[in-house]
Amino acid sequence: MRGKPLGALSPVHFPPFIPWRKVARKGKYNIASQLLGIMGDPDGMDDEIVSGVVVEDRWKEIGFHRPLAGILYNLVFVFIAAGFGIMLSVWLMPNVIFPFPSAMGYQDMTFNLFGIYFTLLDVGVGNALQRFVAQENIKHPKDAIKYLQFFIWFQMLSGLIQISVIAMWVLLSVRFTNLAYAAWFFLIYSTIQFPGMLGVFAGALEAYQQYHKFKLLDFIKYQLFENAMRIACILVGRWVGGFYPALGELMGATIGSILGIYLKDFITAFLAAYWLRPILKDVDPSWRVRDLFKVEFDREITKRCISFGVRAMLPGLIYPGAQFVATFLFVNFLPNYSSILGMFLLGNMLSQMINTFALNIAPPLSESYLNGKVHLSRNYIARGYRWNGITGAFMIGLLFAGAPLLSIIAGENFGYVGPIIQSLLFFRFAEMFASFHDRIFNGVGKPEYNIVLTIVDQGTRLTILVILLLVFTPGWFSLVISQGSGWIAKWIAGYIILRVKVLTFRVCPWQTFVAPAIAGFVEVLYISLGVEFLYPVLVGIMGTVPAAVVLVLVGIFTGPFLVFFPVYSLVGGWDDVSIAIVQKAATMSGPSKPLVNMISKISLKASKISPLHGRFPIDNKGVNQEIQELMELRRRKLEETTAAKATRMR
Repeated sequence: MRGKPLGALSPVHFPPFIPWRKVARKGKYNIASQLLGIMGDPDGMDDEIVSGVVVEDRWKEIGFHRPLAGILYNLVFVFIAAGFGIMLSVWLMPNVIFPFPSAMGYQDMTFNLFGIYFTLLDVGVGNALQRFVAQENIKHPKDAIKYLQFFIWFQMLSGLIQISVIAMWVLLSVRFTNLAYAAWFFLIYSTIQFPGMLGVFAGALEAYQQYHKFKLLDFIKYQLFENAMRIACILVGRWVGGFYPALGELMGATIGSILGIYLKDFITAFLAAYWLRPILKDVDPSWRVRDLFKVEFDREITKRCISFGVRAMLPGLIYPGAQFVATFLFVNFLPNYSSILGMFLLGNMLSQMINTFALNIAPPLSESYLNGKVHLSRNYIARGYRWNGITGAFMIGLLFAGAPLLSIIAGENFGYVGPIIQSLLFFRFAEMFASFHDRIFNGVGKPEYNIVLTIVDQGTRLTILVILLLVFTPGWFSLVISQGSGWIAKWIAGYIILRVKVLTFRVCPWQTFVAPAIAGFVEVLYISLGVEFLYPVLVGIMGTVPAAVVLVLVGIFTGPFLVFFPVYSLVGGWDDVSIAIVQKAATMSGPSKPLVNMISKISLKASKISPLHGRFPIDNKGVNQEIQELMELRRRKLEETTAAKATRMR
């Protein structure tokens, strides 16, 4: 299979290892890059036009390169966020701004208590947004806006009801119970439900598969807006609490943190709406963002959204319901629950970095599966599995070896963070694939299967949690083992249901699990050697915490380039088509293009000398043909809709 033509991406088959850039620059084959359409940005070529194709147009082409490019586009921001996040989330927040594990525990308790209530009254219509917009964008592009309109109005009206009910409950009941200390937590957090539609613009970007914009927005939302608003509000809350002993710094900080999380949604909504404007105009030049607030949806759209939403909501009810029960167990059976929960939350947050490069396969799978393209759907699932295996193994290697350093940076108030991270990581690997199944079932219009998966997940978790809290000596490990066991059970059940009930597919075990595991193990050795030998030297030069920060950053910035991807390529992790997809996605990776091209070049060079290259390829039969059929279907439907509108206007 070595040297297989790149047929899945181009009707013109070129051998992949011919240096087309050099040939093109010498004038011997100057149309090679234009025909191939998968190369990186040629030297000296305009950033907006690569291989004869306007880069922005490639976001309109159907294929796995779109969700992959959405991840790669965000790569440079991930690296920036890594340094920024270590200083802010791992050092500044837990040591200076928010040094109260108990406050984090109170905040999480508030979120969990209201999770089931918010989910119930939202009727799951948020799940319908991506489902129907992605589908209608192929068959009836100009009707997709009606689903956005419905979501906006439903969320605003239901949000008013939700915060009114909570306010009455708090004022008439809560303040007379042993939860009176949390009354203000509940009141302030309830306001997040109004206007409630602030996320619709970002959701629309993702539904239209504008992943480059969505990922950039996601970075700005959490790394800039949320952190800035939380820091400002926490400091104000602590300042106010210092003047009023009845409130206190801890309570003031908790209120400020909740308020900051709410305020960032408003700023993000305006930015997302601004980026959504050209996408709407591309479908219909007369559309404006303000048209999303019109009432043009009909009873049929309302019925479809609510019907799908209710089915998608049921598994969503199970999770917050289980969180509610788990919170009750923590409060009553876990000694010093707020502090332990606070440390677990920080460790859980850092372990969640394993999902940094996770794909959202739902929109592209919806447009392929619901339009009868079986080969393309199978290919999406197989490639999504493979990408999760690669990025999961890379992040496990980085975080497992770096966990002791992260614990040092977090400070003595969060002493259990390191062991929590290391214990959670391998469970998180299972959770990444379990969540991938969730998105698959939503994308293919089978959200009811997520009910079974969520029952398996939370049922396993609560059963083991009860045993660990009531039978054994409770501690932070009770939270880790119970939650992780649920993820493993959910992954296994989802894999079986997906193959039996929806679509048979073949995962490439070598590219997905074996090669990433080998590369991840070498990465652990690389970083561990730095911790063992380089860290003591740095401590003597600059101190404990700065040395830990520097070593973590060195691992982040050198791990993928010098260790993981070279080893992954050498052990046969790539085939020709997979490299070609990465090269095509690289042309769409915007500000991350230099980093993506570096990974692509290193992988290509290592693959050329690997005796295992191309031995374990992913099946691409019929993929290119079905992509062309979908593109033609969308073009034809858009022309029909435009012609019908012109006829009505005459």
